[in-house]
Amino acid sequence: MAFVGPRSILPEDLLRRQQDRDVVLVERFNRQVFGSVTQQIVQVAGYSIFLISTAFAALTAMSTLYGLTLFVAVPLLSTSVLIGGVSFYIAKNYINLNNPAEIGRIRNEITKDFRDFELQQEQGTLTHLRSDAAHIIEGIAEKYGWDAIFYYGLPEPEIFAEIFHFQARLLSMSEVIHLYEKVTHKLEAARVKYGDNLFEFEIPHPSSFADKWRREVIHDGRLQVHVSSLFAEGKIEKLHFYNIIDEGEYRFLCTAESTFHTAYTTFCKTIFPEWKALSRALKPAKSRFMAHVASIHREYARSSVHVRLRNLRKKQLQEMEEINEQQRNDRDLERSKNEYESFRQSLSETLEGGPSPSRETAERYLHSASDRLQHARVRVREKYKPQKDALKRRYKNAFNPLFRELELATQVKNRKLAFAAKQFNDETALARGRYEVLIREKKERYFSVLEGIKREYLRHCA
Repeated sequence: MAFVGPRSILPEDLLRRQQDRDVVLVERFNRQVFGSVTQQIVQVAGYSIFLISTAFAALTAMSTLYGLTLFVAVPLLSTSVLIGGVSFYIAKNYINLNNPAEIGRIRNEITKDFRDFELQQEQGTLTHLRSDAAHIIEGIAEKYGWDAIFYYGLPEPEIFAEIFHFQARLLSMSEVIHLYEKVTHKLEAARVKYGDNLFEFEIPHPSSFADKWRREVIHDGRLQVHVSSLFAEGKIEKLHFYNIIDEGEYRFLCTAESTFHTAYTTFCKTIFPEWKALSRALKPAKSRFMAHVASIHREYARSSVHVRLRNLRKKQLQEMEEINEQQRNDRDLERSKNEYESFRQSLSETLEGGPSPSRETAERYLHSASDRLQHARVRVREKYKPQKDALKRRYKNAFNPLFRELELATQVKNRKLAFAAKQFNDETALARGRYEVLIREKKERYFSVLEGIKREYLRHCA
C-alpha cells in the first residue's frame, strides 16, 4: 500500500475521484433501495411501539388506581416506559445512509467542522479546543460508525487524510502510532466485510511524523524526557518497526535499554536493606508520636474547663425542661384541651347517629373550642417566655468566662501538638539523613549511568 500525504494529491485527481465516488454512490443506492424501505419500516415500527408503550403505561397507571397490586403494576409500568424510550431513541436516531443527499450533507458538515478547527489553529485561537481536536476521528466514528467512514466515505478519503495529519500534530508519537494501528485495523475489518466496495482510503504512515519523535525527546541539545520513558514496554520495537528510528539508533537504544535496566535493578537491590532499616527506625518514632498526640487530646478532653462546661450545660437543660413541664401543665391550657376534647367527642357521637339538627351546632362549638385552644397555647407560651429569656441570659453570663478559659486551653493543646510534630519531624529527618549518607554512593553510580546514556544518545542523534 502506498502512503501519501493529503497535499500531494493533484486537483485533476480530486475531480476524477469525486466523479468515481458519485458513480459508486448511485450504484449503491440503486442496489440498496430495499435497505431504504427497511429503514422506513424501522422508523415507523419504532414510533408505533413508542405510542403503544406510552398508552400501555397510561393504562397500567390507571389500573393501579382501581386496585391493581403494586407487585404487578410497578414492573409493567417500568417495562413499558423502558420499551417506549428505547424504541423512540431508535426511531429518532436511525441515520439514513442509503440516501446520497444525506451522505453529502453529513460529509459537508464534517468538512466544515474540520475547516473551522484548521482556521482557528491558523489564527492562533485553538488552545482551548485542542482536547476536542485531538479526538476528531474518534468523534466521527462514534457518531456514524467505522463502517460508514470507509463504506460511504464519511468524510472523503482526502479529507480523512487531512484530519489524520491535523490530529497527529496534536498527539505524541506513541499516540500517533496507536491511532494509526486502530484506524488500519478498522479499515482491514471493513475490507473483510465489504470486499472491494470501499473507497480508496490512504492512511498516513507514522514514518511521515518521524520528526515529531525528535522534537519530543530533544530540545536545544538536551534530553527532554527521563531516560526510563525512552524504554517503555515495546516502545523501541514499534519505533523501529514503523521506520521512525533507523537501524543504528535502534541498536543503540536496545543496548542502552539493557544497560539501564541492569543499573536500575542493581540500584534497587543495593538500597533495599537500607530502606528496610530506615522503615524499622521510623516505626517506633511514629508510634511514640501517635501515642503522644492521643495523650494530648485525652488530657484536653478531661480538663476541668470541659467538666465544668458539661455540668453547666446539663444544669441549664434541666432548668429549661422544668419550665417546659410547667408550661405543658398550665391550668389554663389544660382546661382548653379538655374543652376541645369534650366537643370533639360529642361531634363524633353526633356524626355516628346520622344527620341531626344538633350537628351544625356541635361543629360550630368544636371550631370555637379549637380557636380557644390555639389562643391558650399562645397565651401560655408568652406567659413563660420571660422565665426562659432570663434563664438564657443567666447561663450566657456563666458560659462566657468558661469559653475564654476553653480558648486558652485550646491554645495550649495546639502548642503541645506543634512541639510533638516538630520532635517527630526532627527525628525523621535525622534518620533520613543517615539513610541518604548510606546510599549516596549508590545513587551517584546509578545517576552516572543515566547521564552516560543521555550523553551517548545526544551524540548519536547529533
